[in-house]
Amino acid sequence: MKPVYFFICVLGALFIACDDSEKLSNQIDFSSPYVIEDGTDPIQHRRYELYRDYGVSVFFSDTISRTYVGEDFLGNPIYRYETIDLNWEFTSHSNGSMQYSFDYLFLPEQQSIALDFAENFLRKATGAMRPFCMFLTDTLKVANLASETIETPNYLNNFRTLVIAQVTGYASVQMDSLSTVVLRSMVKSRVLKNANLVARFGAVSSTDNYYSRHWVNDGSNDGLGVTCRWMTGTDGYTAFRVNTCFDEQTVNNCMATGLFASVEEFEDMRAEMLADIGRFGFISGWATSSKVYSPNTVDEDLGYFIDTMLEIGKEEFVNRYGGSELVMEKYEILVDYIEGELGVKI
Repeated sequence: MKPVYFFICVLGALFIACDDSEKLSNQIDFSSPYVIEDGTDPIQHRRYELYRDYGVSVFFSDTISRTYVGEDFLGNPIYRYETIDLNWEFTSHSNGSMQYSFDYLFLPEQQSIALDFAENFLRKATGAMRPFCMFLTDTLKVANLASETIETPNYLNNFRTLVIAQVTGYASVQMDSLSTVVLRSMVKSRVLKNANLVARFGAVSSTDNYYSRHWVNDGSNDGLGVTCRWMTGTDGYTAFRVNTCFDEQTVNNCMATGLFASVEEFEDMRAEMLADIGRFGFISGWATSSKVYSPNTVDEDLGYFIDTMLEIGKEEFVNRYGGSELVMEKYEILVDYIEGELGVKI
């Protein structure tokens, strides 16, 4: 009977303990620091309006809350701090190899200008492209301890936070331009992190191993067999550095060589070249090789497509590259995702 008696006593003790709810319940209210409350201060009110209208929390410090939790045995107050950790990426943590430092925006005038940018950006961004939160700062310094390098970018987009720096001196036109640049960068990041999408895109030109090969086949380099229509050097590949470019300066430089009788003649040659490399599903050569090779990797190839699509739009892209079946196959894969899933109009 002793084991039964002992079991009953234990159950009784448990029921008594469970009844004492005050001892078991956590009396500390850790409310979400990402909820922006309204206030009489003009800056706080604007932050609240952005949170209300777009669902995005905007901060001027990477320490976003300090909550009193009690006292230590000496009577000193203990606080719980919530900070923005920029070391988190979508699939990994830098484990301290990256260090971030900032100069904060303290003056209301500076904060107001930075909020102008935040509003401009959030107006442009679709719901799927809006970050979880934004951190607006005067300067941003990124130190890579592994490579011992330091960068000072004017924006940084990671897992949950979009950091924007150095915008307090921007005019409205510059803010609009930076918003577009940031959005394009975010679109590219989202696409590259979609493994299934990248695999489908890459399969178009990977099936017959078209990546990282010379355009021109000289009989010993396993080249793809693209015709070299004009040269400025003796290696047979130099022409590919510029002959798929569309910027005005490149066209003027090509005309200055005297190799073309007119701009129309150059444009005809360029169209032939685009059709030639389009047979393999490409719109550009590998930039690091001065474009004398096809793209080195799927990610680089995909980057050329996204940059071009977002720069010139759907109509011009189809006009320029629509005659190439494999190019358009890749294009449709990207359009379906960017417009259908991300809601970004190309």
